[in-house]
Amino acid sequence: MGVLLARRRAAGSLREVDDAERSDPGSGATGTDLPVVYWRPGCFFCNRLLRAFDRAGVRFERRNIWEDDEARAFVRAHNRGDETVPTVAFGGDVQTNPDPRRYVAQLAAERPDLVEAVEEGPGGRLSSLFRR
Repeated sequence: MGVLLARRRAAGSLREVDDAERSDPGSGATGTDLPVVYWRPGCFFCNRLLRAFDRAGVRFERRNIWEDDEARAFVRAHNRGDETVPTVAFGGDVQTNPDPRRYVAQLAAERPDLVEAVEEGPGGRLSSLFRR
């Protein structure tokens, strides 16, 4: 089992998964099968991660810690009482402010079913995903 699956992550996305897709057993995407991103409005690092997920077509859930008390409590529990975001939970791992490129690349390698389009640029980098 890869590093990604050995960790817990919470993923929220610009491509938020709707309730029907989340609960449809045939879709292979249940609430626990998707990364969950805990975020808040106005957070530069959250926006950077969410844009990277959106560009790569990552399927994930997002939870706004300013609107969801359970999400806020989760983030505090995993960040020494601080509301540090983005915090991503997936597969038993929780990461705070992960590097977007590395996270998408690792997710694509270990769970390609959750990533629609990963294009590698020169040197094996995911540069095409991060062009403006």
